[in-house]
Amino acid sequence: MRLSLDDAGTTKIWLSANDTAAWCSRWPCSGFSGARLWVEFDQNGDLIDYARNGRSCQDIDEEALSAITTDALSVRFPDGHPAMRGDADPRSADLLR
Repeated sequence: MRLSLDDAGTTKIWLSANDTAAWCSRWPCSGFSGARLWVEFDQNGDLIDYARNGRSCQDIDEEALSAITTDALSVRFPDGHPAMRGDADPRSADLLR
C-alpha cells in the first residue's frame, strides 16, 4: 500500500494485488481480491477518480471501495482529517463515512 498527500491536499491511494488479497480475507465478497486499485480524493475528501487494474471503471462495488479506502486511510490519517470525510460531493458521500 502506498499513500500520498500532495501540497494541494490531494490524497492518492495505491493498493497492490497483495494488499487487496489480504484485505479481502476480512471482506471476502468484495471482488477486489488480487486486483490493483488506485483511488484519488481532493482536499475536501471528495472522490476524484479511481481505477482497477489500471483501467477506469464505472461498475465498482461502492461499499467495498468505501471500506478498503477507509481502512487504508485510517492507517495514516487521524479521524476528522479531510481525507477521511466525503461529505461535499454526492458521488463520494457514501464512500468515506
